[in-house]
Amino acid sequence: MDGGGQQRPGTQNGGKAQTGSAEYPPESSQLIESIYKIALEPHSYDDFMDQWDEHISASVQRLEALRLDALPHAKSHQEAVDPNGLARHFEIGFRLLEEMGRRPAANFFAPLEGDQGRPALLLDASGRVVWFNGAAADLLNLKPKTVLRDLVEGDRGLDVFDGLLKRAQEKTDGTSGPDDGAGKAGPRLIKGSRTEMLRLSKTDGKTLHVGARLIEDRSGEWVVLLRQEGPDWHDAVSAMFRDDFGLTAAEIETTRFLCDGLTIPAIAGHRGTSEATVRTQLKRALAKTGARTQADLLRLALSLIRLAEHEHGPPEPKPTEGDGETVPMEVNGRATPVILHGATDGFPVVFLHGMLDGCGITARLARACRERGLRLIAPVRPHFGEAPAVDGNVREAPRRMARDVQAVLDQLGLDRAILLGHMAGSLYAFAAAELLQDRAVGIVCVAGGVPIKSASQFAVMSRRQRLVAYTARYTPGLLPFILRAGIRQLDFGGQDNFIAALYETSPKDLLAAEDREVHDIVCKGYHFTIAQGHRAFEIDSWHVVRDWSHFVEGSAVPVHLVHGVHDPVVSIASVRAFKAHLGERCRISEREDCGQLVFYHRPDAVLDAVESFLP
Repeated sequence: MDGGGQQRPGTQNGGKAQTGSAEYPPESSQLIESIYKIALEPHSYDDFMDQWDEHISASVQRLEALRLDALPHAKSHQEAVDPNGLARHFEIGFRLLEEMGRRPAANFFAPLEGDQGRPALLLDASGRVVWFNGAAADLLNLKPKTVLRDLVEGDRGLDVFDGLLKRAQEKTDGTSGPDDGAGKAGPRLIKGSRTEMLRLSKTDGKTLHVGARLIEDRSGEWVVLLRQEGPDWHDAVSAMFRDDFGLTAAEIETTRFLCDGLTIPAIAGHRGTSEATVRTQLKRALAKTGARTQADLLRLALSLIRLAEHEHGPPEPKPTEGDGETVPMEVNGRATPVILHGATDGFPVVFLHGMLDGCGITARLARACRERGLRLIAPVRPHFGEAPAVDGNVREAPRRMARDVQAVLDQLGLDRAILLGHMAGSLYAFAAAELLQDRAVGIVCVAGGVPIKSASQFAVMSRRQRLVAYTARYTPGLLPFILRAGIRQLDFGGQDNFIAALYETSPKDLLAAEDREVHDIVCKGYHFTIAQGHRAFEIDSWHVVRDWSHFVEGSAVPVHLVHGVHDPVVSIASVRAFKAHLGERCRISEREDCGQLVFYHRPDAVLDAVESFLP
């Protein structure tokens, strides 16, 4: 593979890989292969990370990680961990990913991920499956290397696919199709294009009919979306089932899942109930509506859907209760989004998000803020979401954010506020307190990081977090590729794999993420972080793997730590040590029933800590 004049390495000389004059042992050869493979197969990211984990962990152990801290420069760290010069392959891989662009647009797939039971998959111009949701994976037994020919019988499906691509080559007038919410950078349909029907073979031998649409992604290339078409449920349909037929909320939800094509076992799995319960609910729905069979119930539901669309128009996506209100503010010369939650006249709490989470909260937390008279003010940090990027020294990012917090408080006319730092946002909360001093009533750190004073603190992290931490600390020059490759996995619908890898050692977090609302917020947070690329994560990674005690010592503002005992990233032992260091200035609330997702799983514990600082 050509990349800046370099050739992709092969295997020569008795099992060693060779490129130019450099030779690599077999394990390094496999790692190099994985670096280049990610560009073609986004779902191979986890395999690459496993190989990189073995390489860097073994290197750090050999060189005694604690003694590495004595090396004078980051360059020395990188040379010690990467003596064979693998870095240049990471650089080539990064350039390849950058040249390929962000494809497909992640925000385009958000509504598809939310469809219950409707399979959807994406094919590139060669007919290879490059993205699929869970429903498609289950029905079609999809794998990263699946191609269209594996899914269709005969040539008709291939002819339809070729016909769609032929249209892409025809000259278009450049006008966009209907607005899909992705903005100018989002995908669009060719004007006048139509949906074709394809018949796919399911794993049980039956067939699945899907609509095939030609779509232009934001990098300007054409891809084909295959999706099972179905009716869009309207709130008015639920209201008619409830008011006219007396169905309960559970019976309505079960009917809706049935319309989406789910089987009884699948409905039970989605609802977390038994199959017997689902059957009972369906029987009750049949009795109340007068339908004799499930097919009759489906026909009734479709009639109500058509009636609702005629009277109310197509259903519009509604913001969730935890999305908050976005207010653009002029902050230090930049148009910065500020998200507001809770009571309009409530006591101000500045919410500082972390490096993998956004500013969204659960509906439960939003209601609790209103009930307790609290107002969450969440300025979006530079490089995240839609916040403008900021040029400048990476080391100064926390103090730049502190000045943003000060500017937001000044514009809102607020004299004092509580600072709430979530995960890596805790570092920024301490930096803001250093600047605000008495204007900061208190600091609440939720699942917060602590200053890294010894490499031994990395050892207790979960495998994926430890791997990123090692890379950021000892081989920062390789971090852009690691992050950019992770972005590619997320762009192609890999957030569930991302969650599984992140919390593989934390059953409490995996359980919390099974809650659909929490799952969606976590996934939105990932895409919030990578909206503009890898820079946001790169900046935060530089800080969180170092000793940032100078921000902590920069003020005497009291601190309350809220932490899950089973947090797989920041161990409860390190948090206890941090509390001991702060002494009387600090309180700690430990949650035995939580991991890192305590902010979403136990919001009352968070607000109790916030209220402990109310005057």
